[in-house]
Amino acid sequence: MILGQSAGTIAGLAVDKNVGIHDLSYNEIKAKLLEDGQVLEAVD
Repeated sequence: MILGQSAGTIAGLAVDKNVGIHDLSYNEIKAKLLEDGQVLEAVD
């Protein structure tokens, strides 16, 4: 499910900004995923 959420978020950001997915920066993708509650790093 994590991969699907990430793919959907990236696609949505690209559509909203009217750009290709490769034109999005890692930082804006990361910020949106964190805002949506996505876990990006495992905690030991």
